[in-house]
Amino acid sequence: MASASALSRPASGTGVGRRVLAGVSGGIAGGIVFGILMAMMGMLPVIASMVGSNSAVVGFGVHLMISVAIGLGLTVLFGNRFLTGYGRGALVGLGYGAIWWVLGPLMIMPVMMGMPVFA
Repeated sequence: MASASALSRPASGTGVGRRVLAGVSGGIAGGIVFGILMAMMGMLPVIASMVGSNSAVVGFGVHLMISVAIGLGLTVLFGNRFLTGYGRGALVGLGYGAIWWVLGPLMIMPVMMGMPVFA
């Protein structure tokens, strides 16, 4: 006979695997949308220069890998505690994205490229 606590929780889909899938999916989705905007602004060769290339295709690939890592960071590190529903998840995701908006293009990337921060 199953315990009461086992009956009250879903049988599958609540563990790390689900959070990893959500992080990868969200990272790819957000990365594609933002990557299109970056392509329209001509920024992808700048991203590619981080790995010694000037190809927009390489820049898009690098950008997607970074996007997946950021998506995984949100869901794997903070999923159990902060992403408990769609509304709260959306708010936490917006805040997390805003933090990365400042950290990535305004701080980390300029430092990696020898440029001034917040320029």
